[in-house]
Order: sequence, then C-alpha cells, then structure tokens
Amino acid sequence: MTSVQLARIHLLDAVDAAALDAADAADDATVYRAGVDQSVPLSDQSVVADARTNLAAQELPAHVAGWRIVDGTGSPDGRTAVVVLTAIVRPPLFGGALSALAGDVTITVTSDARSGIDREAP
Repeated sequence: MTSVQLARIHLLDAVDAAALDAADAADDATVYRAGVDQSVPLSDQSVVADARTNLAAQELPAHVAGWRIVDGTGSPDGRTAVVVLTAIVRPPLFGGALSALAGDVTITVTSDARSGIDREAP
C-alpha cells in the first residue's frame, strides 16, 4: 500500500504542474476578441491541450504504467484550469499477483489553478 500512496503523491505533483501550466494557456480567440481582464481567459480546449503537452514532457513516476487526462478536464468558468488525471499503478511487491487477482490499481487525481493578472506597475 505504501507504493500506491507514493504513486498517488507523485501523481498529485504531476497534475498540479499540469494545472498550473494550463492556467496560463490563454484561449487565443477570446484574447483577440475581448482582450485580457483580471485573469487569463481559458477554454476547455486550451486547458486540455496544454495539460496534455505538460504531462507528455513529464516522466511517469515509479510503478505507474500509464496515465491519461479524463473527462472533467477543462475550464468550467473560463478562468480556472481543472485537470483530472487517471493512472494505472502496479505495486512492486504484488504487481503480478494483484493483477491476476484484482487487476491493476487505478488512481484518479484532480487539481485546479487560476492565473490572476496584477495590473499594478512595480
């Protein structure tokens, strides 16, 4: 169980990084049409695309066989990036036996981030 918990912590780190990166993924059409106000304007598409790019650049944590972005990833309000990540974890001690008995362990983690804009000059 320790290896599964450690994998979950590493997945949280990965999804946090993806959400922070996606919070800066401005939706170009909105920026050119309406400009930028108090936050970076986001869309579901910009968040998904940036999160995928970020996760593709990251190494899979130990004992994680694979991960993917799932439904729920996007921007519910046009200002917040939400990233939902599902991963398959294979614990080292029981990997083969556990897979034969109950299958791999699936972990889903979620993170959100918002990028505010400071309009005050230094």
